[in-house]
Amino acid sequence: MKESGIKDGFKHYSCIMSLVSKAGLLDEALELIGQSPPGNNQAELWRTLLSAYVNARNLQMGLYAAKQILKLDPGDTTTHILLSNLYAVNGRWEDVVEMRKKIRGLASAKDPGLSWIDVKNNNTQVFYSGDQSNPEIITQAQDELHRLKSNMLCRSLSNEHDSFLIRFIYSD
Repeated sequence: MKESGIKDGFKHYSCIMSLVSKAGLLDEALELIGQSPPGNNQAELWRTLLSAYVNARNLQMGLYAAKQILKLDPGDTTTHILLSNLYAVNGRWEDVVEMRKKIRGLASAKDPGLSWIDVKNNNTQVFYSGDQSNPEIITQAQDELHRLKSNMLCRSLSNEHDSFLIRFIYSD
């Protein structure tokens, strides 16, 4: 790349890290992290390496990689899931249980995703999954979903019927 005048960036390191890790060249992958430019994407490289350590069942190095990620992002749920998997492949079931408790705590601490819909007269309604605060809107939304589902089912049956007729006509 350097000979062609291409400046290596994070995406290059990420791709190479993925390839080297999948090839099982974990020492080389670890060296790549040290050679990569510092920045806010370091956690992604470490996460790729942690996943490879899980596949290799390398507990010691997996814990080291997880520690590096959690220094950068203590609430990273993906890392905790990978840690749980690392413990599981190494038969450390008590640690798996503890890690899953931690994951549940992290998941419940996150803000719910919100959605917005425009209703009549530019009236915007905000809601989240499981929101039951406005029964009228819920009923309207459910009715519309049922109507759409019925339309799709009718179209699907119609297409199957047309397909059957076409096959029947051309089978002679």
